[in-house]
Amino acid sequence: MKKLIFIVFLISPLFVAGQKKFNLHIPNRVIVNFLDHVVYAEVTEGKPLIRVSDEYFYYWYSANDIKRTRGGFEGKLLHGLFSDFYMNKNLREKGMFEYGRKTGVWKSWHLNGELKEIYHWKKGKLHGEFLVFDEKGKLTQKGTYKDNLFNGKRYIYKESGEVEIEKYKRGELKVKKEKERKGFRLKLWHKYKKKQTTVPGSPAASENQKEKPLPLPGVENPDSQKGKKEKTKKARESETSENSSKKKEKKKEEKVKIRKMKKIVPAGPENKQT
Repeated sequence: MKKLIFIVFLISPLFVAGQKKFNLHIPNRVIVNFLDHVVYAEVTEGKPLIRVSDEYFYYWYSANDIKRTRGGFEGKLLHGLFSDFYMNKNLREKGMFEYGRKTGVWKSWHLNGELKEIYHWKKGKLHGEFLVFDEKGKLTQKGTYKDNLFNGKRYIYKESGEVEIEKYKRGELKVKKEKERKGFRLKLWHKYKKKQTTVPGSPAASENQKEKPLPLPGVENPDSQKGKKEKTKKARESETSENSSKKKEKKKEEKVKIRKMKKIVPAGPENKQT
């Protein structure tokens, strides 16, 4: 019996020491009740000595409430796991804090339990891929952040099935600039002329002629070029027709030969030789 008492006496200090060490690792947790949700958050013990920057927002706990201020705090900084619940015990939001700043993956849910948003944070700034879902769990948006700004492609999925793509660079939306190519207007002009079916001289044709666009500077009007070509063709055709008619006339003149008849004088008595 004495031996058992001695063994228990030896083990009890070790058990107490283990409990103390275990209690040291338990973080300081607070519970904050709001009207429509409840927050469980881990906070720092006292006021930690950290370098505060005006560039970041800091989340801290004071007077049974969670505050959010830029460039400063007055209370216990949120540090560790953060869990937010709806009144029906479903998760509302979950993530991690590091000395008052959001870090890592943060997720939020709709009231029915479907995923709502997934964001990546880095030292209090949005940095990385993000996803947004509707109440049915369908993806509606997808893209990337860099230092709290849109960067790269952003996909917007519409109910009709179409996908709208926007390109960003450091938060600025890129817009495609339409480049005017050489001869672009002339191509449009030729297409317009081909589609025209109006009879020349009609009132519709006169209206179309009034609505014709002006030619580009330094470029000849296509109608004038066509007129010149037609004139040259007509001149060549007239020359060839004249040449052919002259050749035919010459051939006819060569075929017709005029024969001269000699006069025959009758022999009389006076013409006889003596």
